[in-house]
Amino acid sequence: MPQTVETLIIGGVIGSALAYHLARASHSVLVVERVGIAEAPAASWASAGGVRRQGPDPAEAALASAAIARWPTLEAELGADLHYRQGGQLLLAETDDEAAQLVAFVAQQQALGFADVRLVQGAELRELVPGLAPAVLAGSYSPADGQADPTLTTRAFAAAAQRAGAQYWTHTTCLALRRVGDRVVGAQTANGEVPPRRRCSRQGPGATPSRSPQASCSQSAPGSTRCSARRLPPQGCSGRCWAHSGASSRSSSCRTERFCSAAGGLATRRPTG
Repeated sequence: MPQTVETLIIGGVIGSALAYHLARASHSVLVVERVGIAEAPAASWASAGGVRRQGPDPAEAALASAAIARWPTLEAELGADLHYRQGGQLLLAETDDEAAQLVAFVAQQQALGFADVRLVQGAELRELVPGLAPAVLAGSYSPADGQADPTLTTRAFAAAAQRAGAQYWTHTTCLALRRVGDRVVGAQTANGEVPPRRRCSRQGPGATPSRSPQASCSQSAPGSTRCSARRLPPQGCSGRCWAHSGASSRSSSCRTERFCSAAGGLATRRPTG
């Protein structure tokens, strides 16, 4: 058990990606996972696997573009099949008001540097996702977006991080972060206390947010399909609903939300409250 590490990372796909890059740069890294790597109920096991730029905070736009550019070569870099597919992503509108919102949304995305994002309607829209319901009027299409398998991606980053020297404690609960003032100076785990010399990063559904600059709390979702689509979040809908397809259409609902998926692709409506 190390007495001190430079960086303590608490789980997830973002955590393993951080571990990989830090270990490759010769930093000592310890990753603590509450369960096994990308096992239930971790977010990196359960996520839909979207790899997308649409709708980021403006401060994250450059990072989102850099990440999208990185994905096509990531499998070769990590030496693993991530089930990555760059099939594009649609944000859908079912009402005239939502369609008007999409016009403004597309302009915002282009202003962020996503020049290939465009408004699609009619035949072009249904050519992209043939199984869309008749009520769908328009979509914001980002052709560079796609999906990857979140479990495979997390485990590939973890394996590469370990090859570079990172240590992993799996099935180890992080009980608390230890702070001095506004600084995170360590963590209490089921295996004992770990005092990192630099920073703690918390990620995943079990993480406790911290405003300290020494800690970051992140959620990531890197499913493997050809094209994905989701509807503009409606007012007052709580929870999330997903529908995944193989060769046939399926449907699901959240309150009055409906979505279906086309053959060879994924069409989802992802309401958030």
